[in-house]
Amino acid sequence: MTKPTIIDDGYASAEERFQSYLELFLCMKKQMIPEQYLDHFCISEPQLTQVVGMYLIDRARLKKENGIERLHRSKVAAYLIKWVLCYRPIYTTVNINTWEEMDQELQTIVLDINYIYAFYIIFQTLDEFLPQDFYPDGKFARITDDLLISMRMGMFSEQTSAILFDALAAHYVDHDNKLDAYTC
Repeated sequence: MTKPTIIDDGYASAEERFQSYLELFLCMKKQMIPEQYLDHFCISEPQLTQVVGMYLIDRARLKKENGIERLHRSKVAAYLIKWVLCYRPIYTTVNINTWEEMDQELQTIVLDINYIYAFYIIFQTLDEFLPQDFYPDGKFARITDDLLISMRMGMFSEQTSAILFDALAAHYVDHDNKLDAYTC
């Protein structure tokens, strides 16, 4: 598997969503974790089910409150991240001996694994974003740093993030001179 299944947010069932987010985790794990440590990274299926369920409840509430049929993808990404950060479905079984044999970069991944998963959700949901733009030397590196800090400090705001993602997506549209396919 090279890419997880992309779902249509307006019509995908809870099961399709669950499967897509599980595939996203497996893809992320395969890309980031050295072979000898793969078995130490797991996802809690009950917690992932909670993420999907709580997102769907939020989505229904937002649609009803605003009298809309579909949410912008920026809101989809922001509210999914909110629940990933709340339930933290990814966990590790790393013990002290394994920890000590890991290099500093992998130790940081262990500590930030749910935040990294949240970023993968952003890039899956807002597929016009170019991940390299958010790398340490990318043009949006400061945004990455600020988002990670807000996630770590428990200050992530789905409303503010939706506005940020919407503005970034508009930047891509403006620079590509394409029609705004972003709006649902």
